[in-house]
Amino acid sequence: MIVSSLEYIYAINPKDTQLIFLVLVEKGYKKETGFALLAKLRTTFLEMFSADKIERSKPYSLTKEFKSEVKTIVVRGTERF
Repeated sequence: MIVSSLEYIYAINPKDTQLIFLVLVEKGYKKETGFALLAKLRTTFLEMFSADKIERSKPYSLTKEFKSEVKTIVVRGTERF
């Protein structure tokens, strides 16, 4: 992977500064689309996991559970956005 051809779009969860949501995109990818995708990922993650579960979880421990949601959102997102 060539990192120089990627850009990142991120958001810090305003209610909890311990959560950072990050999306890597190819250079030239529409920022509006990237932010819409990021917002959907953030919303879905926060709906799936309670604040208590997030707080008690170790870093990256929720990744496996959320992985299929990410795939679904990205595929649908590329069709819609």
